[in-house]
Amino acid sequence: MKKRSNIILLKGLILGTAFFFNPVAATAQENGEDMIRIQAEDYTKITGNVTIRENGEDFPIKGGDNEDTEKTTTMYLEDAENGQFLDFSDPITDISSYEHTIPEGQDSASWKVNVSKTGVYKLTFSYNNPATAWDGHRNARDERNCRIVINNEDNLLSDDGWVGWMIFNVSGYNDPTYDQSILQEPSTVTGNKVWNENYMNVYLEEGENTISLAIQAPPGQAVFDGPNLDYIDLEYLQEDFVSEEEIPYLTADHSFKHPGIFYTRADLERIKANKEDLTTVEGKGYQEILESAHSSAEYQPNPVQKIDVGPYNNPNIGGTEFTNDGNAAHYNILRWYMDGEVENAKTAIKILNEWASTLTEVTDGNDLKLRFSLVGPDFVNTAEILKNIYNNDPTINEEDKWQEEDIAKFDSFLKNHLLEKTSSFYPQANGNWDALIGAFNMASAVYLEDIDLFNKSLRQFYLGNVTGGNVSSMGALPNYVYSSGESQESSRDQTHARMGISGLAYQSEVAWNQGLDIYGAYEDRLLMGTLYSASYVTNHSVESNTFISDKNRNQADISSMVYEIVGNHYKNETQTDQELDVIDQAAATTLREVTTVNEGKQKASYFGAMLFSTTPPESVKLNYTGIKTIKKGKKLELIPEISPIGANSSNIQWSFSKDGIVEIDETNRLKAKSVGITKVTATTTNNKTASVTIRVTK
Repeated sequence: MKKRSNIILLKGLILGTAFFFNPVAATAQENGEDMIRIQAEDYTKITGNVTIRENGEDFPIKGGDNEDTEKTTTMYLEDAENGQFLDFSDPITDISSYEHTIPEGQDSASWKVNVSKTGVYKLTFSYNNPATAWDGHRNARDERNCRIVINNEDNLLSDDGWVGWMIFNVSGYNDPTYDQSILQEPSTVTGNKVWNENYMNVYLEEGENTISLAIQAPPGQAVFDGPNLDYIDLEYLQEDFVSEEEIPYLTADHSFKHPGIFYTRADLERIKANKEDLTTVEGKGYQEILESAHSSAEYQPNPVQKIDVGPYNNPNIGGTEFTNDGNAAHYNILRWYMDGEVENAKTAIKILNEWASTLTEVTDGNDLKLRFSLVGPDFVNTAEILKNIYNNDPTINEEDKWQEEDIAKFDSFLKNHLLEKTSSFYPQANGNWDALIGAFNMASAVYLEDIDLFNKSLRQFYLGNVTGGNVSSMGALPNYVYSSGESQESSRDQTHARMGISGLAYQSEVAWNQGLDIYGAYEDRLLMGTLYSASYVTNHSVESNTFISDKNRNQADISSMVYEIVGNHYKNETQTDQELDVIDQAAATTLREVTTVNEGKQKASYFGAMLFSTTPPESVKLNYTGIKTIKKGKKLELIPEISPIGANSSNIQWSFSKDGIVEIDETNRLKAKSVGITKVTATTTNNKTASVTIRVTK
């Protein structure tokens, strides 16, 4: 096991258009080499209803403390730095539907900034967002109401220079008098006058750059009011990122391990060995699969010719069918492995074949990337078992196997429909998108043995810059999880925050199963984010710079899979000095001890625990048959005979009395390079007996 560096986490923390020109450009020389502050009122250009306000000056808001939500009232702010702030937009009076929204692009502001270094910068926005439409509308604690554009102030609604939407949430949670154990009520936050912060990372070139904000609702949402902006800070972060040379890219001769996506052969054997024991997580998870209609060999797939999924599933053409069938394929192939019923495997084959033969059109629906990323792993995990285990089973008749022509069709379906949509990622969206997209892309890369796609996913995980330009994806690990453990979507709601770190956890597990450790990236940043999230959802107070949202704080849903993945990894695979009980507690309260359903609406309280729990490795001395030392120049082959895993298990970890004398081949057999082996120890998982045969060859 590898010992990690400690992580410090405190106990308990855990369209009329008007143009105005103001020739002010903030510079590094004014504010220090690595920190630049831009006062919001020092814009170089504004459009629409954007107004400079003075401290204490009344400005209109929708509703506020007034019980009549149809009335526009006023409030005022104080303590803006330099006595002024920028008020974005007049409030909408009709908030009955998200279709009533401030016209996109109508209200905007731009600022010039000179930076002395090229690289990633953190933009910190100091703002107040009045509690407009607090009662359940889309911008209640979820108001991503400004598009951020870099170096393109003339066309703010084009893709050129667009780096993402900014979350300007309802203000108020940074008030130190707020008790985090109490759910916020509208009366607590309406009219709140506290200034808050939120962040986005972008890539800037040395010299002058333009930063612009333009009112725009993301698809399916509305903007009922704009934020009040005090200032923007730019902090140089490039030195906090790893260099590209430090990313553990797969080499051109990498040999993919199969199955090696969400689980290994040893994981499947562990589940199979415990499936009848309902006191184990394996037994409970297996029972959930048995009870699901999606695991029946009689399940009939429902493929569609065209799939189109829009914002918030509007429209939803084929999305439900894709989800249910992917879930059913995965459940059926797991049933085959656990029970040996060929009919289950044939049903899984039928589902994959019919989708590969039927789907011909994938639209530009906004949420298709997310749908494919949430459900696509079901399809590729199924294909992984069929191709690499089922088809190699000598007891299966040839006519019952997944045929080569069908495999080719599925591979084409995966490449030309699903990956065609996801391989470009979606870095402008909130970070949970790219985190989950990265997991699907990485899973697909393993199945397809696509080194380039796998490495592209690693690059996005570490740096977030695969699309180039000024974008630094908030779905990259160092962008999504801050050094404090708080995440980019902590202030939005806890479901999305968990989705994001779950996507990063899935990627880490896939990489681990391929022999790469990215769990430890950025000094165990993923563990830090998991501990932070787990602390908050289990009702501990946490430090928050972005006024963490209590929305969905204790809600049970499948987004909590991160607690199973990361918790089990650090308990059983990698040592840490961190206290992990809070992660167990979070897994219990948001997954296991409640009725949790997956994307296909099937009960999955223990599904993640079943897949990602591991038995702590057990050290055993292997018995010898043959000699223990050989002459230099001879080859020594150690042939492991471990039951029930098998001789080629990738879970065998060898150690020797002398280092640097043994090479390990692709079948996990060992060849000595010199003499001197006097003791051999193996670490295995779920083994009952172990022995080794030593053979000497020329």
